[in-house]
Amino acid sequence: MKKLTYLFVVSFLVFYCREDNETTTNNYSTDSSTDEKLLVKKIVETYSGGEHIINFTYDGNKLIKITVDSDIVNDSSILTYDENDLLVNIYEQTGNLPTDNNNVIINTSFNYNFNNELVSYTEQYDGWPYAIRHDVSYNENNDLIIKYYKEVPNNTPTYEGEVGHSYENKNRIREDYDNNSIYISYNYDNSNGLFKNIHAIEVLRTLDEMLLNEIDFNTGENNPTNIYEEDGVNDYHFEYEYTYNDKNYPIKAIFKENGVVDSTIEYFYE
Repeated sequence: MKKLTYLFVVSFLVFYCREDNETTTNNYSTDSSTDEKLLVKKIVETYSGGEHIINFTYDGNKLIKITVDSDIVNDSSILTYDENDLLVNIYEQTGNLPTDNNNVIINTSFNYNFNNELVSYTEQYDGWPYAIRHDVSYNENNDLIIKYYKEVPNNTPTYEGEVGHSYENKNRIREDYDNNSIYISYNYDNSNGLFKNIHAIEVLRTLDEMLLNEIDFNTGENNPTNIYEEDGVNDYHFEYEYTYNDKNYPIKAIFKENGVVDSTIEYFYE
């Protein structure tokens, strides 16, 4: 199972850098009515081994670039949109592999129906003889179902597995992988979600966790406080203790894995 620690840490914490705004230190906030449509500009994760910095660039509220810098990676992602403001491509690059020379490492393309609803997206990795297609649909309970297919040129696509996402109040409350082989559940606060104001966030939330520099955009309307994972062998508990600003966005959190402090994160807004 892919390690969830970094994925969820980088997704849910915020540091609001406005000199004329003092931050609050309450650990629980219950009113999201003060939302001022903030956009996260920078994320700084501090852990025992060093620091991890993520920068976000926007055109209005459209996310157009992400850069990641740390002692082990130097990556970037470019997001492009069509004339209808639909997200159509994400080009991911790495600057830390000398042989790549900042070439595209992953190209993800998106397909929509006539109602501009996402129906699939396809990942093509440099050097791979096949692509991975993700078909997106909803069941009778309005749960999101994503099925994975391997696409080899001149061959019939091969089914590789699926994941189901269940939602409540625009928050993902559970994930079921391949008929419950892996199960993840979420609890939330009542405050403003970190990424809720980004254009096309509903599309970004469907992405495979290994895309976009492993940033999980699933904050929903609110922010997870507890995440429980079961894979049939091990159980994991991820916990976030937030501090909020006066706009009711999280500005800092202590992240714990199975009760042990793993890191702290600060986020900057624009």
